[in-house]
Formats: sequence, C-alpha cells, structure tokens
Amino acid sequence: SPTEYTDPLLAFSWGHHLTILKVTAVPLSAAELSKKRRRPEHDVRLEFTRVGDWKSRNGIVALQWLSSQTAYRMLIIRLDLYSYILLILTNTEDIVVFDPKSLHDFEQSNIRQRSLVYHDRFSSLLKDITDDSNVHVDTSRTTVDLAYYHSIRVYKGNVFLLGVRQLHAGTLLSWADRVVALVQSGDFLEAIALATSFYNKTSSQTILGLPDDEESRHAIVGEKLMELLIGSINYAFSSERTFQGMVDEHNGSGAVLFNDLAVACIEACLSMHREDFLFNDVYERYSEASAKGVLLEVFEPYILEDKIKDLPPEIMKDLVDHYKSRRMLAKVEKCIWHINPQCIDIDQVVQLCQSEGLYDAMIYVWNRSMMDYVSPAVELLKIIRKILILEKRKKKKHRSSMSTSSISADVNVEAGEDLETMRTNARKFYTYMGNILTGRTYPNGAPLSEPEANEARTTLYSFVFSGRCVVWPRHGGELILTAEDELKGSEPTYPYLRIFLRFDTKAFLQALEIAFEDSYLNGVEIIMNGDEYVEEEELPGKIINRQLLVNILLEVMTSSSYDNSEFSQTDISYLYSFVARNLPKYTQFLLLPPSIIHKILVHLSTDNVPRTREERQLSVECLLSIYTPQDENQMVQLYENAGFWRVLEHVYKADKKYGLLVTTYLKDPERRNEVFDCIRSLLNPNSKLTEKQREEVTQTIMTRIDEIVDIDGEQTAAIIKTYFDSDHKTVIENLSSSPARLFTYLRGLLEPSQENITGGELVRVRTVEEQVIMSEAHSESLLIDPEIHEQYIALMCRFDPTGVYHYLQTHPDTYRMEYVLPICDDTDIVDAVVWILERSGKAVEALNKILDIVQDKKQEILSLIEDKKNDINDQWTLIEKTKIETSLMKLKGVLKIGILLCENSCRRATSTKGSKGAVALPQDHTTESETELLWFKLLDAFLDATKAISSCVIPPIPPMMSEKLLANGQLSSFEVSRSPISPYIANHLVTTFKSYVQSIMRSLLLSTSSPYVSLPRLLLRFIQSQAKRNSTVSDFRDIFVGMIDTYKYEGQLLAMTNRLFEKDLFMNVAGVVRQR
Repeated sequence: SPTEYTDPLLAFSWGHHLTILKVTAVPLSAAELSKKRRRPEHDVRLEFTRVGDWKSRNGIVALQWLSSQTAYRMLIIRLDLYSYILLILTNTEDIVVFDPKSLHDFEQSNIRQRSLVYHDRFSSLLKDITDDSNVHVDTSRTTVDLAYYHSIRVYKGNVFLLGVRQLHAGTLLSWADRVVALVQSGDFLEAIALATSFYNKTSSQTILGLPDDEESRHAIVGEKLMELLIGSINYAFSSERTFQGMVDEHNGSGAVLFNDLAVACIEACLSMHREDFLFNDVYERYSEASAKGVLLEVFEPYILEDKIKDLPPEIMKDLVDHYKSRRMLAKVEKCIWHINPQCIDIDQVVQLCQSEGLYDAMIYVWNRSMMDYVSPAVELLKIIRKILILEKRKKKKHRSSMSTSSISADVNVEAGEDLETMRTNARKFYTYMGNILTGRTYPNGAPLSEPEANEARTTLYSFVFSGRCVVWPRHGGELILTAEDELKGSEPTYPYLRIFLRFDTKAFLQALEIAFEDSYLNGVEIIMNGDEYVEEEELPGKIINRQLLVNILLEVMTSSSYDNSEFSQTDISYLYSFVARNLPKYTQFLLLPPSIIHKILVHLSTDNVPRTREERQLSVECLLSIYTPQDENQMVQLYENAGFWRVLEHVYKADKKYGLLVTTYLKDPERRNEVFDCIRSLLNPNSKLTEKQREEVTQTIMTRIDEIVDIDGEQTAAIIKTYFDSDHKTVIENLSSSPARLFTYLRGLLEPSQENITGGELVRVRTVEEQVIMSEAHSESLLIDPEIHEQYIALMCRFDPTGVYHYLQTHPDTYRMEYVLPICDDTDIVDAVVWILERSGKAVEALNKILDIVQDKKQEILSLIEDKKNDINDQWTLIEKTKIETSLMKLKGVLKIGILLCENSCRRATSTKGSKGAVALPQDHTTESETELLWFKLLDAFLDATKAISSCVIPPIPPMMSEKLLANGQLSSFEVSRSPISPYIANHLVTTFKSYVQSIMRSLLLSTSSPYVSLPRLLLRFIQSQAKRNSTVSDFRDIFVGMIDTYKYEGQLLAMTNRLFEKDLFMNVAGVVRQR
C-alpha cells in the first residue's frame, strides 16, 4: 500500500513550560506561486498550530521523541499505526513519559544514579536576564538550569543515556512486555488486572504497541488475557498447590488467594463478555477444589450492582444453599432481588423464604417468576391474623383464663419467634400493596409493563376486596379463612379487607390513596365477589372503581354501632379523612349522599384525639369545598371545640364575620403571628369592609388587646398608630391591670426594633436605612405625651433596670426629669439617678449618691468579716461568698459611674470655657474647682474603703518591726498571729479594692491634661487629708507607685512614637533627595 504521511509535531520548552505545535504543509495559492520560482515539490508553506501547553513540576532540560511505530516494528505482529510519545528530562534527573495528544504524563522514573554528563553552558549567557530585577521572568527559577540535551538520545526505539563512566541503553516496554514481566515475577493477578485495564483502555500506564481502534485492541488483548486466565487458574488449582481442606470457608483460612483470583477472573470475563468461561471453566475448577463458596461470595457485589443478572440455575442454587448454611440470609435476600427470575429455583427459594421469613425475596419470586400477585398477600395475611389473635389473647389473659381449645394451633408462637419481628414483616404488605396497585414491582419499585401491571392490579384488588373467603391457589389450593376458630367460627363479609384494616388502618388507606391517583380505577370490569374462582359458575362482573372501593370501606367500617364495632374511633377518623380528601379530587367518579357527608363532617369535628387534629382539620377543609352544612351554627361550635381554626376562618370569611375572624387567629397557636397581617388586610383603606364591619374589627382588637400584645408589642403599637389614630391612652387603660403587658406595649411603641443595650456588650453597627428608621421613630416619640414616657420609665425600672440609663440618654427631651428622678431613686437605679442629677447641674449631689452606696457596701463587707471572726466555723459558705461577690460587683458598677461623672464634669468645664473664648488658667494652685472636688471625694472614699478592708482582714503587725519589714519588702515572711479570714478571701478583697483605686488614678491621670484639674493641688489635698487621719505612707504607697509606673510607661510610649516618626521622616526625605 502507498505510504501514508501524518502531520508531524514540534515540541519546545522553556523553564517549566512545554508547548506542542502541529506542523502542516499547505499548498501555495496561485498568487504565491507566481511570485516564487521553486520546484513543484517545494510549492508549499508550513503552518504551525498550537496543540496545547503543559507545565512540569520541575524545570525541563531535554526533550526526545519516541515513536511507538518505531518501537512496534520489533514485534512479530505488524500494524499500520503511528503515534507519538515524548520523553522529558527534568533538572531533578527524572524521565517523564508524556503523551502529546492527551497532554498527560503517564510514568516517571528517576535516573540520578546513572550520573549523566551535564555542562554549564548557559549561566554566563543568561546571567543578565536572571540578575535584572526589572525583567519579568519565572521567579521560581533562581538559577539557570544545566545542559543535559547532549546526554539523552533515542534511536530505533531505544533510549541512550550518556553517563560519566558508561553508556546506558534502554527501551520503553510495550503492553505485552509489561504483562510478561509481571507473569515472570509470579504476579499473575496483577498481570490479569493490567491486561484487563489495557482491554478496557483504563490503564494509567503508557500503552505502547496497541492500536487505537477498539475492535483491534480487543482482539489482540483479549487473546492474551484468556491465556493469562487459563494459565492462572491451572497454576492456582494444580495438584502440586492444592490439597484436601486447603480452603476453610467458615473461618477464611486459605481463601485470600482464591478470593483475589475470583475478583480478577470476574472482572476480566465481564469485560470480554465471556460469562460462559466464568460460569463453566472457572466455576468448575473452584468446585473441584472445594472453594466454590469463595467464588459465590465474590459474585455478591457484582449481583447487587446489576453487573451479573443472569446466573445458571445450578450456580444460583449453590449460592442460595451456601448463604443459607453460612446464615447470611439478608445478603442472599438482596441477591435474589437482582437475579433474573428465570435463573431461580422457585421451590428452593420459596421454601427458604418461608422458613426464614425472607418475605421481600419471596414476594419477588412469586411476582416475577410465577406472575402470582395474590400469594404474597395470602402469606402476609396469615401473619397479620396470627398477630391479631395473639394480641387479643393477651388482653383476655388479664381478665380471665383462656380456653386453648377454641384457638387454632397455628397461632402459637414458635420458640424464639419475636412478635415485633412479625409486626415488621406484616407491615410489608402495605408497601407491597401500594407498589402493585400503582403498577410498580416490589421491593425495588421498578415500573411494570402495562398488561402486566393491569393483571397485577386486577388480581390483588379481587383478593383484598373479596366479599367472602376464597380458595388460593385457584387450582388445588385451600380455602383462606380469617376467623379465630377456623373450625366453628363464622366468616364476616369482606374478611381479608377487615383483617388488613384492623391491623393498620392508616397504612392501608395511605397505600390506597396513592392507588386512587391511578387511571386504572376509572373503570375496569372484573368479578369482585370471589366467585370468579369457581369455574362452573358464570356471574356477571362488577366494575372496580373508586366509588365501589369507597362504598365497601364505608360498609365494612361503619355498618356497626360504635360500641360493637371492631374498629376504634381513630380508625374510623382515618377512613373519614380518606373519604373527605378524595371526594373533591374525584368529583366525576365519587358521589355520596349528603347524609353520609354530614355524618363524616360531624365525626371529624367531634373526635378529640390530639394527634389526629391536623389531619382531621385538613380533611374538613377539603370536604367543605364541595359541601355546605345546613345547621352551620351548630357546626361552628363543633369546629371551635375541635380547634379547627382554619376551618373557622373559611366560615367567618364566607359569613363576613370579621371580628370573629380576628379571634380565630388569636386562638390558633400555629398562626398567632399572622393576626397582624389579618388586621392590616381588614382595616386597610382599600379593603371592601363597611363601616359597621370595621367597627366590629376595632372592638374585637380593643377587647383582646392583651392577647395581641402578648404576641408582639411592637406590631401592636404600629397597628394602633396606623389604624386607631394613635389612641395609645385607651390601650394603656385596658392594659393597666397587667404591668408586664403594658411594658411590652410601651417598649414596642417607644423603642421599636431596638435591642436592649447593657453594659459591656458590643452594639451592632446599624445600616443607613435602620438609622433613618430610628431617627423617624425618635422624632415621632417627641409627639407622644411625656406622661407615657414617664410611665414607661417607671415600668422599665421594674422590668428592665439596666436599660433605664440608655433610654434616658437617647430620649432626653421626651420626659420631665423632676418626675423621673424620684422614680429612679426609689427603685435604686443609680446610673440613672446620677445622670439626671448631673444633667440638672448637681454633680456633687450625684457623687454623694455614689459615695453613700460605697459606704453601704463597705459596711456590708465589714459586717460579714466581723461575723465570720466571731464564728467558730471559719469555712466560708457559698451564700457568704455570693454576698461578698455581689457587693464587689455593685462597687465596681458605681465606680464606673463615678469615674464617668468626673470625666463628664471635666469635659463639660472645658467645653463651657472654650465656648466663651480663651481659657484663663488659674495661677493659684490652692484654688479648687468642682471637677477637682469630685475627683478628690471619689478617690478619698475608695482609698478609705481599701484601708478599712485591709485593716480588717490582715492581722496587726508589731510596731517595732513594721517600718523595717516595709523597708525591706519582707512583711509576708514575718511570723504573725493567724487571721480567722482565709488567705484567699483576704487577698481577693484587698486586691480588688486596690484595683478600684488604681482605676481611679488611671482615669485621673488622663484627665490632668485639662487646665481645670491640677494634679499637684489634688495630691496636696489628698496628703493633707490622710495626715489628719494618722495614715502612714504604706496606706497609699501603691497609689504613687502606680502613678509613677503610668508616667514611665507613657514616657516610653511617647519616645517610641517619636522615633517612628523620625524614621519615616528620614526615609521620605531620603527618597525625595534620590529622585532629585
């Protein structure tokens, strides 16, 4: 044949990047030919098309093409194929096998130990590029790679490597060589797996020597793979390697090799579609070696994944026997579902399922193998009957002794049989019924063909709704009875339907409701009375449809009185709910007399079982869409007693009783929050309500305002503002008997959409839209009477004392301070009282309030300590510790308020003087300002408290040693009399009070920048005051030490800041100088 040429590929690299180009020869056009004088064979031009790019993890230093055609010519078989393989050498001396078509690297091998020859030929040439920081180069390459391109060459499929001491030669293995290499090393299983991957073209290795054509590849690899399979099986099961008892299937001994071989054989045979070899040759060899159990268990995952659906019947029989002997019943049941029914031994499987209770598998076999859809129902019916008789016998056992002669022997529970397991199996009938009646298989739910689905529906409907007991199987079967006493008991009408309904009415009706959606029930002629099983009788058939099924259900469950009925009131409610839901859906197929519908409606409204209330309410809603009762007033009372609030909403809307409509929302616990939407829709100016109807709604709202406020006070206030002309006083009067509700309402009115802000909490930053809303709400609050604000503040002092201070700050012009001050004072809201006094210009009086609390809490702590000293038991109780901590927390709170008061006084003095012009600084340091007085009194009070606590909890020190010990700092090492206060409590109290004093000093030092706080004058007065009380230096030494440390720290911080500024200035100036 003539030689076929393909377009060559061109590869080049730079750094880590590899680029593949395709070179194409394009004939020159006539215009181009006229301009050139060349020979005809040169009348072409080359076009370069980019195939793709690839990035290596390491730098690429050499490239060589390796043609698979060249390598393949050495093989015995010759094929017309041509492909490219690229060898890449990296700077880490790794050889990468690269496929330029898929741009994917297959293999990689390191050859560093070969010591290739390299040269440094490019460092000097590329030095300027690597050194120039302004040139954008690959930053991952800090140095120029060495030259290896002369040390690797490819010739006639061989790879030659030039080493320092010797020349190395090698070749790329073909697919056959790789398989043979694994066989020669004794790894048959890996060889089979590799050959299978070559067959399926899923191998990640380089496939050299195989055609791209699938048919040719399968022919070549398939032959080799079959040789491997035969050889591996012969080797594994040779007489030299096998012996009696080699494989113990019960403990897994010796089964690992055969398990792996089975997996390899199955994968290979399924890939080649050689199931005949698998089920004949392979299975025979496993059987001969007494290891067929291993192969059968390996079949299982392939069966469950539907990769194996057809098993020879004899193998399927062995599989069932094996799993039965190993008691792996759940697994064999799943396998039966997935096997083609024609491959199953029906007698064997049915017997197994009946003896072991594998009802899912048994149903599958009956349905798919025998096309029998009644026998599963018969078997499950027997279980349900047995359960019902057992439960009845248990109930009678508590009342009187039971005569065993009247009970059939088949109801006795066998040894080890679990009643709960029986119930679980019995409930499978309802799932089975739902699947079959909707044209689906059981248990997997796959759709049946239309003829088969119709046949299945017909036979199952005929059995379940049969009017009397029937014989099954039809030929040679037995009469299926349901009475407790099979010999003397009488059978009721529709015996099977009664059994299924008595066991689980709800599940039966749920399955039937799904079946009602099937168009099959639009009308199909079948015989329903059970006589169709008698061949000699010919009776006209009945048409099975929804109407017939509903009539039968009503006759069976409601024909008897409630006292004599075999069904409970809940079961009857399930039936009536079923009928009520389906009547509106199938009006053209279902028709009931009004008396029956009314009876259903009354029953659903009078059944008082809470767990069925929602289902009954939904059913009543459906029923009312097609039926209107005549005595509606009586029904309304029943609806209200039953809690059918959605039904009442429908009724009241129809009767235009809108006041009662609002009431239904308030009474419905699931829709209480929707009452506001209801009110807005009714009172909206665009609504169609008359004035009288609007008045009815407003009266209802005012009458039930307390219930509405309980739902949401803010929305209630918005309703009153929008639709009641802001008649808040009437609401307040109605809520005056309930302070908690009134507080909720006023909060919704005066602080809408505001979270409580307490000390120490982070406040979320509001959006611009929220700030606008808050601003509008604040402006609207100015229009509300001050009495309402003051009433809200009084309630807040009671229900939310931590929010009073914030409210007073954010609503300063909405209340009268002279009325609010006594309220806050009586309820001991200290921060609010201090803020009001400060706003009134009575800062000193405000501080005195704080100091009074400090004095009280100090006395409380001292009293506790004195009481503990006089107590024989020196152990502190939890209550005593709690009292101490509560007092300390209160002191901490008033300390923050006091410091804030002093700081505000300082800021207010500065801003007041600043507004009048230049500040005249006091020259006489003996002059005292109000700010200094506040700071002094606060500091003096807390220092006095600290001294009192310290002297109370720390034992006295001998006078002669106190100065020496203080000077040497060894006071703790001096032996003194033991204090009755525990060291932990004493240290905690002293440390806490000292921290309070230090907090005051830190804030004071920050305030000394103001010209109205003179630190020297303040300290002088402080020292004079302490001198009059005979205080020593040790009493306030910590104050001065802390103040010195603070000044020292601030000095260091200032020096460091100056150095940073100087450095930045120097660098900026130096930069400007360089630019110039």
